Amino acid sequence: MSDKKRLYFIPIIDRALSSDRPEEALKKAFEEIRELGKDPKYKEGFRQFQDVIEMSVTLPGKEPEEKKQRIRNAIYQLICDLVTDTFEGSPDQKESLIRALTKNPEWRVEYERIKEEMNSVIFSQPLLEIEVLKEDELIASFPVSEVPINLMNIDPGQYTVRLSNGRVLWEGELLKKHLLWLETHGDEDLPMAAKTEEDIPQPTLSEPLMGGELIMDVVPDLQSGEIRFIHGKQRR
Repeated sequence: MSDKKRLYFIPIIDRALSSDRPEEALKKAFEEIRELGKDPKYKEGFRQFQDVIEMSVTLPGKEPEEKKQRIRNAIYQLICDLVTDTFEGSPDQKESLIRALTKNPEWRVEYERIKEEMNSVIFSQPLLEIEVLKEDELIASFPVSEVPINLMNIDPGQYTVRLSNGRVLWEGELLKKHLLWLETHGDEDLPMAAKTEEDIPQPTLSEPLMGGELIMDVVPDLQSGEIRFIHGKQRR
């Protein structure tokens, strides 16, 4: 592999640091690095980028301290995205970045601190609710303390799951294949009206929320589906 592809992230970061608004540009640069990292040609380069993140608390070289601090700030924002489950990369990228961050003792402390603070804020506020919207229309809201909870009669459409303070936890389109049993499984093994534990349908979509503290499962049924919210520890 050529150095150009293995070190593809360096000119992207340099360009961001030289912009008029480097903090904002660095966030976009990380997004560009992530997108290119999906391409197998840049797989090794993305691994090198992870190594830079792992070492970046004590960045080597003669770069001005201001530039080093901007990179640290961008990585701090990356930690926040990972902790709050707003990171938009693939699950493999998310897992590998968390692994790279937590290899460095200082970043690991920061990661755990932010995660603990976020969970404390979320679960210590009894008035904080989870809101579910379909096509921007609120269809359900309930306190975080009421989890686990099931939402019935879920039809295909564009959905958003957010906290009542406005922070989006998940958004995406639920399709017939996610919600309707016949679309997913055909006409075989229809779910019985009275299900035993073994008969409970498996989720067609399962999304960790709030750093894995909650899990959103989408489960198909005959005429419409369900969205189930459970605590992450129930899945461990």
